[in-house]
Amino acid sequence: MTTENAFFSLQKTCPVCGRSFSVTRTRSSSIRAKERQADFRVIFEGVNPLYYQVYVCPACNYAALDNSFDNLTGNMVTIRRSLLDAQQQEPDFQGCRTAEVALRSFQLALRTAQICGYSQSVQGALSLRAAWIARELGDHDTDRMYTEQALHYYEQAFENDRSTKSNTVTITYLIGELHRQVGHYNDAIRWFSRAVTNPSVKQEPEIERLARQQWELTRQQAKAGTEDEALAPLSASSILPVVAQVQDPTNEKTVHPAPNVVKTKKHSGPKIRFTVTLYEDEVDWLKKVSTVPYKEAKEFMDKETVLRALLDAALEVFPDVQGFTNEDELREQFIQRMKDGKKPGN
Repeated sequence: MTTENAFFSLQKTCPVCGRSFSVTRTRSSSIRAKERQADFRVIFEGVNPLYYQVYVCPACNYAALDNSFDNLTGNMVTIRRSLLDAQQQEPDFQGCRTAEVALRSFQLALRTAQICGYSQSVQGALSLRAAWIARELGDHDTDRMYTEQALHYYEQAFENDRSTKSNTVTITYLIGELHRQVGHYNDAIRWFSRAVTNPSVKQEPEIERLARQQWELTRQQAKAGTEDEALAPLSASSILPVVAQVQDPTNEKTVHPAPNVVKTKKHSGPKIRFTVTLYEDEVDWLKKVSTVPYKEAKEFMDKETVLRALLDAALEVFPDVQGFTNEDELREQFIQRMKDGKKPGN
């Protein structure tokens, strides 16, 4: 089958703006799987169907996986406004896609998932697929960035997302493998151990085989002190999204101000998992703030990071808080002292 005959078109209607548009699909008869890697990435001969898994509305840039494009949930007004605020010129997603265009489609799907508040497991799956495409492009920094992002989301999903309970063994194994890929060997060994000792592992013999295989590989890597060559350490520079390569239609040069240099907060100990219960308006605010980095610099941030930044700021400005007996008094003290520019208790 020729490349031209490997595709067909399908009409879709955007659930956000109502725009009808054509999407490109791959015929199942044209898909030739060659190899499956340890993180479930499949290497294909010829057409890569992964390139076409995300549908992107050309009008509002709403983007989602093909099997969930129509299943939009959330406040439609808020979603439409957030997509409109972040909108800019994008590549043409119809027809044959390059790896760069495919990567951009997953970046847009991640943005949509973040705006809509989709589950951590969904965002983890999107991040992992973005890493696969970056790996295919030979972009080690972007590959590692999305691999670490997928690892973060999957760990959060394992702790909080009930939908992952039906495939706990697979998720446990995958978390171990992603830890291995970014060089966290001790963590990887612990997760592989959890996978092979799970009572349900006998029901998934292929996962058990992979877990034992990668466990042994990780032990060898840890002993040798080596790291997977395909995932080199992150560079200090930020990765620009594909859209940055699209020419501005105005053809005018934009002068960007020099970035502010922000010191990174240093902590004295490791991260500790801590479950917190918040009110709906508080979660909505965290979600709103978490979308700002994407609008400003196409960087992804989750709600946990926003909350951690607030705590870091409070630790620096208010290291010793006193003079309150309940939550309301503490809140009022913070509000007043922030307005006054003073520390609580002074």
